[in-house]
Amino acid sequence: MWSSFKDRLLAICLTHIPGGCIVKRKSKKRNGTTKSTIKLIRKREEAWHKYKSTQNYAVYKRIRNKVATAIGNDKEKF
Repeated sequence: MWSSFKDRLLAICLTHIPGGCIVKRKSKKRNGTTKSTIKLIRKREEAWHKYKSTQNYAVYKRIRNKVATAIGNDKEKF
């Protein structure tokens, strides 16, 4: 009984539900972002994790400001 219901349900699904839709994901890399900026962003993330464990805000703040400047420069160039 279950197998016949399952077979009918699958057949109806195949005929009435379109299966050709593929969702494309956006890439995480933004256009115009240089490799050096991406490296700085990674360093900022590492500094954030270190800040959360050791409370060293000055190091994180310095790297954060460098990242903001680099992103602004990349936007101007792009």
